[in-house]
Amino acid sequence: MKIFERIVDGRIRDIVQLSSNQCGFVAGCGTVDAIHATRLLIEKHREKQKAVHIAFLDLEKAFDRVPREVIWYALRHHGVPEELIEWVRILYSCPKSRVQAAAGTSMEFPISVGVHQGSALSPLLFVVVMDAITRDLQKPVPWTLLYADDVMLASEDKGELERELQAWCDRLERFGLRLNVKKTEYLNGVLCDRKIPVRLKSKIYRTVVRPVAMYGAECWPATKEVETRLSVMETKMMRWTAGVTRMDRIRNDAIRLKFRVAAIAAKMREARLRWYGHVFRGKEDSVRKIGLELEVSGKRPRGRPKQRWAGTLHTDLKAVGVHPDLALDREMWRHDTRIAGSAAITGQTLKKKKKILGMALSCSKLNFQNVWSLNYSLTIVISYVS
Repeated sequence: MKIFERIVDGRIRDIVQLSSNQCGFVAGCGTVDAIHATRLLIEKHREKQKAVHIAFLDLEKAFDRVPREVIWYALRHHGVPEELIEWVRILYSCPKSRVQAAAGTSMEFPISVGVHQGSALSPLLFVVVMDAITRDLQKPVPWTLLYADDVMLASEDKGELERELQAWCDRLERFGLRLNVKKTEYLNGVLCDRKIPVRLKSKIYRTVVRPVAMYGAECWPATKEVETRLSVMETKMMRWTAGVTRMDRIRNDAIRLKFRVAAIAAKMREARLRWYGHVFRGKEDSVRKIGLELEVSGKRPRGRPKQRWAGTLHTDLKAVGVHPDLALDREMWRHDTRIAGSAAITGQTLKKKKKILGMALSCSKLNFQNVWSLNYSLTIVISYVS
């Protein structure tokens, strides 16, 4: 059967002329072609500072929903002789299937819609159908690109793109296909969009971009090289987001102050110290505590060892100027090790200050047997005032 399907596939390919927008199941074309064209489209619009809006469409169970009559229509539309169409009809005459599960195999049931799964002919039939029903909707490359059931639409006008998207949706539903709304995405610049305020860009960077770059940083024995690379990455990203180049002669500190973002190396140190406090306060039988206190027998070789987490932590404690035993007090430890941006003083912070002042006043009314509590409150108040 496979041999016969490949023979029919070859003869149909000699006849049909698919649009150049289709990159799927076409000789000499693939996903890299579509990616290359899309990236160049974005780059050239960015170079001229022009907006481009892109929508990525995905069909819901596309190969399983194609009506058989639409297949015959698409083949005739491309000029395939009736003799070849009849051969395809024979392959699709009275197909049946079964479902095999752990409980056993089901009874046979007929399949009257969709192309055959695992068939050598199915990919070609599907792209022929897509070409026949959407040829008049396709704009020149690279404004419309297809890879089988995946569609990319691009436009310089957002309203025009919305109209195109609706036209594609209506056309596909007319021929028995349906868009998968959950997998259909609209892309537009956020960090590089000049219309978005800097405050929102900063929030997106702090909540989306930086957490990805720092994932697991609390466990890294970070070297100077790693910190430098991450700092360079962060600086380049903020410059690109602000639309600033080296030619503008604007210092990195000024850009960081504009975005109100602390240095990523400092935030990594904060994450390590916060994690150390979490480990130090953990139960003795916890995984993190056992790993911290693990001792391996043997001697170290001569020379300086590679950077270790404990060594990095010692450097962090020295830089912040706190004693590791203070980690027993969670609130005090978080306060002493927190690295904030220039936007740290907010309404919430002011509320915390009032709360701590109240704690200091209440502690002053206690007897002096609880000296540590009094010193703790006064230390926090003095640090806030300074």
